[in-house]
Amino acid sequence: MRLIRLLTPLLMAALAVPLLAAAAPAPTSPHDWINSPEAYFVSSEERALWDRTVVTDEQAKAFVDQYWQKHGAAFKREVLTRLEAADKYFGMGGVPGSKTAKGRVFMILGSPSNQRDTGRAVQASPGIGADPGANLQNNTIEQHGRVTTQWIYRPEKLPKGLNLPQTTVTFLTDMARNYQNIDNLGQIEPILHRAAEVFVAQFPPAGTPEAAQSVPSPAVAVSEDPLWKAQDNAAGTFFTGEGFISPTEQPFYAASFFIPKSAQALANQKSVLFVGLVKDANGVPAANLREQADLQAYGDAGDRYVDRSIALNPGKYEGMFALFSPEGTTLLASRRVQFEVPDNKATRASRLFLTSKIDTLDKQLPLDPFTFVAIKYAVKGNAHFRTSEKVGFFTVVTNPAGNQEPALSMRMVVSKDGKVLDRTPTEAAPLMQTGPHTWLVGTQFEPNTFKPGHYSIELQLRDLKADKTSEAFTKGYVNTAEFDVEQ
Repeated sequence: MRLIRLLTPLLMAALAVPLLAAAAPAPTSPHDWINSPEAYFVSSEERALWDRTVVTDEQAKAFVDQYWQKHGAAFKREVLTRLEAADKYFGMGGVPGSKTAKGRVFMILGSPSNQRDTGRAVQASPGIGADPGANLQNNTIEQHGRVTTQWIYRPEKLPKGLNLPQTTVTFLTDMARNYQNIDNLGQIEPILHRAAEVFVAQFPPAGTPEAAQSVPSPAVAVSEDPLWKAQDNAAGTFFTGEGFISPTEQPFYAASFFIPKSAQALANQKSVLFVGLVKDANGVPAANLREQADLQAYGDAGDRYVDRSIALNPGKYEGMFALFSPEGTTLLASRRVQFEVPDNKATRASRLFLTSKIDTLDKQLPLDPFTFVAIKYAVKGNAHFRTSEKVGFFTVVTNPAGNQEPALSMRMVVSKDGKVLDRTPTEAAPLMQTGPHTWLVGTQFEPNTFKPGHYSIELQLRDLKADKTSEAFTKGYVNTAEFDVEQ
């Protein structure tokens, strides 16, 4: 059997996808505020608190009011001033400037010392108090076609407290297609995170010290929800869950229900209420997710899927995930799971996920489930494929040897009905960086590569920069996945 090439062309193409991780839609409802430019300075703890406690519009409004009150009037005034300037000078194609990659960087880091465009000379930059539009936007290069722009920040231009050398942010802008992203996201995202913390620290919290420690919010009695007493009932669906680290270094849990055409309990449903209840290792409620969700088509065989994610602190958890009828009265499918959410610096590899549906998105939000560099990998939970489908798999490796430029070798063994069909030679693994300390490794096979039968794939990734006496070097990460192929 001939193994088809790795997904390198697809993964490399993803780097040009409009990854506007922070550029969320306009906050048309209170629930959208957390992904708006007003929330660029929200801490990981505050975001996690939002995810755990905000369910209703009223709770969202209360959270926002308490957020501004906690940080004070001067903080709010400065954030809104920066937002207004970004909207004025960095808009493109109808997208407000504060929601573009340049607008976000401007709001957090301020104006750069210099700018360098492809084919243009280095320009001096004004300060935040001056007109940043004088030379940071609307030049002839950026009005047409595709351009690479570098914003160069000398140490004295960066926020005090970062203690960084000269920093360069590289933007890729395509005005014709109306997208813009940060090309060196893995390097810049941690800097933006730290700079936001430094900015917030400049403003003394309003009120008493106790009030500054947390944002009050309505209590959510997760433990009292009747769903906790429900029995597992997959109802013909297949559940997949995994802990990941977002591009902004935030731990979260992604959960997916794969719904085959044969799942009669959901046959007439076009949408569901997706519910996720989570308790920590001590039995304390940690999350209560309730969202209306449309069931998405998976291929052309009538199968569907739905997935969501929940921000959680690193640790061990118990979760109860369920699909209800849209009005929330009928329980359609449920699954109780024990799981762990990793620390953002933990050395690990995720399980091996199977997929035949890979879609390029217009943009990616930090907690989009099973999405990496604006590419969505929908998990095929039942692991059943037709010969005409492209069988693919992927795994996400976190912090190998703590190195920003890891060197992983890859070896793969494919078996059918217990007999080895093929072994690939050990070679360099094609890595796509998905965050400051995370990388995706994926492989896809052309249609008709696999004849009908039961298959297993074993993937070994060895960390060549790890200590040579460590298991990461000698054995590495070994993952297996099994699947069936039918005509």
